[in-house]
Amino acid sequence: MAAPIPALDIDGLVSWYGKVEVVSQVTLHAMPGETVALLGRNGAGKSAMMRTILGLEPPIRRAGSVELDGEEITGRETHEIARLGVGMAPDDRKIFPHLTVEENLVLAQKLTASGREPRTLGEIYAMFPLVAELRRRGGAGLSGGEQKLLAIARAAIQRPRVLMLDETSEGLSPVMVQELVAVIHRLQAEGITMLTADQNLRFCSKIAKRGYVLERGRIVFSGSIQEFWEKVEVGEMSLMN
Repeated sequence: MAAPIPALDIDGLVSWYGKVEVVSQVTLHAMPGETVALLGRNGAGKSAMMRTILGLEPPIRRAGSVELDGEEITGRETHEIARLGVGMAPDDRKIFPHLTVEENLVLAQKLTASGREPRTLGEIYAMFPLVAELRRRGGAGLSGGEQKLLAIARAAIQRPRVLMLDETSEGLSPVMVQELVAVIHRLQAEGITMLTADQNLRFCSKIAKRGYVLERGRIVFSGSIQEFWEKVEVGEMSLMN
């Protein structure tokens, strides 16, 4: 029996901000339906890694390959990669503040690539109960955590094959982090492959079994979250500056 093909397979990826190498020979993979944590402190290269995967500039990709379900997507335009099914909820959310929550979702529905059937609002509201409660509120009136939930819901409405979540729990209250964990578990039940970048090890341990640790754009650890946690506890590794 042939080995299963990773949903996301990255090999030797390198990218730059100007003359500064921010992603350095990164190799990682996520299997279909798997949630993989990308751990590291601020400035470690997590956001640059996700922007490189999606083909966003900056940074500029220089070398390496990215495959989606075995299909090479390296060098394609960002809109082409999104059309193939790679979605992202960025750290800065980028919601439209002058639109309501529901209008933000409807716009994302309409922008779903041809050939991909978006989720209905009813499906999204069932998956994101808090977003349903906020649907009439304007984007400018949302808290940081509510904006992050909306950004994830907006990405999920387009039915991505791979969903990248950037700095998902940063700056959020414990109550909102708990809500995010519940939302991610619902997405996992839908079979969505996820790559989530964060520096909160406790949060990552609730949503992923396996992860990678980035430091100055390089992978310095790969393995189970439990194994990394044990290294942190004995002082062998750290996510601190």
